[in-house]
Amino acid sequence: MTRQQFWDRFPEFKPTSAELVEAALAEAARGISPTVYGSRFDDAQGQRAGHILHVSPFGTTTRLDGDKDPETKSRYWDSFVVIRREVAPRSMVL
Repeated sequence: MTRQQFWDRFPEFKPTSAELVEAALAEAARGISPTVYGSRFDDAQGQRAGHILHVSPFGTTTRLDGDKDPETKSRYWDSFVVIRREVAPRSMVL
């Protein structure tokens, strides 16, 4: 995912500097496998990057009013988890 694609998908981060967005996208990409995520890689990378930016000290504009502990809940993380479950569902071992 490019920086511009990220900003197009998540306009709430347009005020965020290009350097921070690039760093978050790079960090997010290191945590997911293109082989596993396939066509959902960009979606997963964007959601992870959104979460990374959300929990940073600069992410206050993306938080809900009254959000006292942003690391415990993020709509970006929740969306990432949905994608992760779609591409790599856990199987139960008996």
